[in-house]
Amino acid sequence: MKAVIVGLGYVGLPLAVAAAESGISVVGLDRNETIVNGLNSGVSHIDDLSSTDIAELLGNGFTATSNPECITDTDVVVICVPTPLDSSGQPDLKAVMGASRDIAQYAHDGLTVVLESTTYPGTTEEILKPLLEETGRIVGKNIYLAFSPERIDPGNPTYGIKNTPKIVGGVTEVCGDKAVAFYEQFIETVVRAKGTREAETAKLLENTYRHINIALVNEMAQFAHAMDIDIWNVVELAKTKPFGFQSFSPSAGVGGHCIPVDPNYLSYEVKRRLGRPFRFIEMATDVNTGMPAYVVGRVQDILNDHSKSLRGANVLLLGMTYKPDIADMRESPSAEVAELLVEKGAITKFYDPHVEVFKHHDLVINGEKDLDAALKAADVGISVDQAVDVARESADIVLLRRDLDVLRSFVEEVQAAPMFRRGPASSADSTGARAKRLGEPRDTDKFKHTAKYRGVDFHIGSFVQVCESRGFVADSNSSANFSVHITEGPWAGRIISAHPSEIKIITTGGPDGQDKQNSDSAAGHQHSG
Repeated sequence: MKAVIVGLGYVGLPLAVAAAESGISVVGLDRNETIVNGLNSGVSHIDDLSSTDIAELLGNGFTATSNPECITDTDVVVICVPTPLDSSGQPDLKAVMGASRDIAQYAHDGLTVVLESTTYPGTTEEILKPLLEETGRIVGKNIYLAFSPERIDPGNPTYGIKNTPKIVGGVTEVCGDKAVAFYEQFIETVVRAKGTREAETAKLLENTYRHINIALVNEMAQFAHAMDIDIWNVVELAKTKPFGFQSFSPSAGVGGHCIPVDPNYLSYEVKRRLGRPFRFIEMATDVNTGMPAYVVGRVQDILNDHSKSLRGANVLLLGMTYKPDIADMRESPSAEVAELLVEKGAITKFYDPHVEVFKHHDLVINGEKDLDAALKAADVGISVDQAVDVARESADIVLLRRDLDVLRSFVEEVQAAPMFRRGPASSADSTGARAKRLGEPRDTDKFKHTAKYRGVDFHIGSFVQVCESRGFVADSNSSANFSVHITEGPWAGRIISAHPSEIKIITTGGPDGQDKQNSDSAAGHQHSG
């Protein structure tokens, strides 16, 4: 079987990898020549896939192109292009429509087309179907059309494409059969939907559920702070119930490519068709979009309590991406937090091992290289994402005093914070001193899972060599590889994703704090999916 994946971003490229591993002949189609040339040269542009993964992909026969003529010689086309909101908050389907027109131009009898891009209910039948039928073909008879929502969760070490159930809904029953036959070759569980509208709505329900519950806990955090209640303890207590409760954490807002966008697709369609608002979505949006301003207000209050002004204060943002352990900045709430701080005159800095330079509109901030120095200089630190859960106050805020000894004492009290726990040192010799100050490196549950799967003998904090560079193991990632903070060599200052076979242990580090010399390579197993 041959397949063309249209759009080679966070959705399309992992799909191409999974399909190619199963023996499907895959061509990636993307209008971005830089992405195309990079992939054909073995370079990954997303942090979930390493260069080793791309090398394996190319070895499985994958090629990338910007020429849609490749559609003339394929069995299946899967559309994985972005579906953002426009400046007015309305669904922007230009990329989907452009891809559909390309497919219609080069389509042939027997072709199966699947839309994976998130959209509002009815898009597949009302927009794609007419475009495909303009050439005289009939969907369900000599061309086949289905919708299958993507469920990519960047940074998730447990669930990837292959073991996450795949929803498939066809315009007709035979359309669904064709799409199911494609996905069953590389996905463990395929779930049939009644039709495309049900499949489209299922994805919107999933992310609307998360959107609303994040808003719930964010509003709870505000009230808890006002009533002098520890919201973090409240959440931990609620989590002890073995049924009926799913935990969500307070944050500076919502981010990523799904949660800030997808519920608005549903809200848009409800208003368009029914003429009334989807009240839960609108209320949740009000709460979540207001969190950056609330966070900045809390910063201002903390500074006032210490006779300081926000204007001229040194404010350090800890974690800039929208979720832990990835480099993805899409819709990150840190963007608005940073803008508000700058507008109010704060000296705004950030530390994130995954981001070198933060750019948003006209705002450009270079990341801090030395976490210790940045913390020492800060008046206030804000953990923007849940990876840096240093706060035990509402809205992820913690006051950092300039006195280093006081700061060290504070850090020791919150050793559970991942950023402090696994913060990379500048050299192997400094590991011991840093451990005494911040607590020994501790492996996360995610790391333990991946390490067991890979059979490796290193830990978070281990000093390792990757090719000609050296650095510290930061954590595992969603591709079942390991993120390494490079401190020495050609890649110094970067976070790279490395396959275990590429990693040579220098000191093991680990939870016991006992570094041992080891000249052997990590005994990593090849990724078997």
